[in-house]
Amino acid sequence: MRDIENRADIEKIMTAFYDKVFIDDFMNFYFTTITQVNLEKHLPRITDFWESTLFNTVNYTNNILTIHEHLNTLAPFKYEHFNRWVAIFCECIDEMYSGINAEKAKEKAASIGMAMKMILVKNF
Repeated sequence: MRDIENRADIEKIMTAFYDKVFIDDFMNFYFTTITQVNLEKHLPRITDFWESTLFNTVNYTNNILTIHEHLNTLAPFKYEHFNRWVAIFCECIDEMYSGINAEKAKEKAASIGMAMKMILVKNF
């Protein structure tokens, strides 16, 4: 398998990720009921985030924590939500890519998941 090399690769990962979370019994509530994610609008934004994270571009200018803080007020997260998010994200990468950037993406996802748990989950 080859490594994550560009925006198109990130889009492929994000599409696979959302395909999985939309049907995941534990996670889909946040994506289909709480936020009713419009993938046509959301995929370019989340791709911007990951492109900025992996390749140091400046495409993403929102605050990811602020967005999740708002979601947390609508339906409080549990630490299991972030564990599952990381697991699905890493699974998508492992199914398609291998290499330095793939590992960097998985490490960043784990780091983001841990930070979100520490900040957002009560009684962490």
